[in-house]
Amino acid sequence: MRESATALSLSRRFPPGRPADEEGGGRVVRDAQLRFVCPFIPLRGTYEEYLQGLGRRENLRRREKWLARQPGFSITVARTPEDAVPDLERFLALHRARWAAEGGSDGLADERHEAFHRDAAAELARAGMLRLYTLWCARRAVASVYGVVHKHRFLYYQSGYDPLWASRSVGMVLLARTVKDAFAEGCAEFDFLRGDEAYKGQWKRAERWTVRLQLFRGARGRVARSALLASKAVQGSVKAALPEVALSSARMARRLWRAPRPEGETVWGTLLRRASAALRGAAGDASPAAGN
Repeated sequence: MRESATALSLSRRFPPGRPADEEGGGRVVRDAQLRFVCPFIPLRGTYEEYLQGLGRRENLRRREKWLARQPGFSITVARTPEDAVPDLERFLALHRARWAAEGGSDGLADERHEAFHRDAAAELARAGMLRLYTLWCARRAVASVYGVVHKHRFLYYQSGYDPLWASRSVGMVLLARTVKDAFAEGCAEFDFLRGDEAYKGQWKRAERWTVRLQLFRGARGRVARSALLASKAVQGSVKAALPEVALSSARMARRLWRAPRPEGETVWGTLLRRASAALRGAAGDASPAAGN
């Protein structure tokens, strides 16, 4: 983070634009670059007070009331290793379904990532840190949020929802519940982590930035720095020349291309197979919490 002790210490030790002498290695030059915005909500006051400043407050209330009237509506929270096992599988299915039409998720790209989170969720639950939310409606899991509480901060890691329920704003309703619970739990902050997605901008009240600090030393360092700066200039020119729709298409194509697929299957075949499997997985479960 830009405000971290490490970043501040390096900034003081190696001022920008002025090479510094380093023992045994010649002169060191520092480059700094802002990288990613990290929106968050300082949890001051009460949840109801926070809602007064939310632009989508009235829409949220309508969606909550509509969902509350539906058969089997409930919201569950998995905190134990036993509850985490089935709820993580539901989360993964809903997350795949959410991203299937866009070529897959960058955050959970393949089976290795999913296997890691199966182990991680169990360990987080044993440590009392897991908050795995599921929104149920019509006897189905239709939205999920994977959250972690650490040092009085709620970390909103990933989410997913059934695309067939997107028009009912199930993701927004479940997000509101996680914020409400973070207030009730006495958390000091609700952290959306990295990313500038539009929905985060509607909920955030502050933001931080990550920063990249690079140190270049000696003649080889100067050559590497020049090459890196030239590469960034070319990338910036290409991005500036392309419309956003082309960049989005390129990102989706990249996710599809790297997705694992059976021998002989085309990229479009992978897209259709993953979308179909994700939808079946999201729709296949019923739960006692959903009204059985």
